[in-house]
Amino acid sequence: MTTLRSGIGRDLSFRVPSNRFVLIAAPVAGVAWGIWKLATGHPFDHAVVRVFVAGGAAFLAWALGRELDPDRPWTAGLAAVLAAAILGAGIPSLWVAFAVLMAARVASRSTGVAPGPVDLAVLVGVSAGAGATDTGLGAGIVLGVVLLTDRWLPGGSHRLAPLAGVAAIAAAIAASAVWGSLTPAAGLPQGPEWVVVPVAVLGLGVVLRRATVRSAGDLTGEPLSAVRVRAGRVAAVAAGALCAAWAGGAGLTAGSVAWAALAASALPARASIGPGRD
Repeated sequence: MTTLRSGIGRDLSFRVPSNRFVLIAAPVAGVAWGIWKLATGHPFDHAVVRVFVAGGAAFLAWALGRELDPDRPWTAGLAAVLAAAILGAGIPSLWVAFAVLMAARVASRSTGVAPGPVDLAVLVGVSAGAGATDTGLGAGIVLGVVLLTDRWLPGGSHRLAPLAGVAAIAAAIAASAVWGSLTPAAGLPQGPEWVVVPVAVLGLGVVLRRATVRSAGDLTGEPLSAVRVRAGRVAAVAAGALCAAWAGGAGLTAGSVAWAALAASALPARASIGPGRD
């Protein structure tokens, strides 16, 4: 009997220190932001929304940090803390963050396994979800492009991946036309949105880091491809940059989770904290 293995799902065992960190830190970040909103006179429903957004942002930044810098688990932890810290600049889009995470995961192939047919169908839906937001069209398109071009990276891809890539791009555009916005709203950041700018500038430096990888795929135990890890970094930068170019300051803050993970991953090896492996 053949065991179906997902190419986009990763284990969250509580035995791994980095996993324990985020499973505690994400809820703490959410509760802390909720308490702060209540203490500063905001309505209860507003505080509740911030609880879920802050917790989700911290978790997704951590997960993206694992893809961008697989050899340094503390990069993921730093990404989580940074994503929660800059939340005051504006509410990030969790759809954008999830689409960027999936793009980086497919490109880096951190599971060791290519996305199968069910995975590909899910990823088309993720592209549509990102496109349905006012700021996430770029992230949805980048995810589609990653699927479309995956076959040319080491290890190839499922034969349906190019078709899924085309479908994902079309789904992102269609969802944007129906529920989001196909009208660019580019412009300079306003007020607190400027907080994200230095984080994004630092994050751009991730493409300059050498992708020397010692980690192995979750499901195969085979070494990850440095070429693929670099492709994941480029995809994440491209998604964040497109969102900012399309929607201006709102797009910049919508992608703040991705920029937090990119900034943490851009730090040189000597700036990392803690051991290099879980």
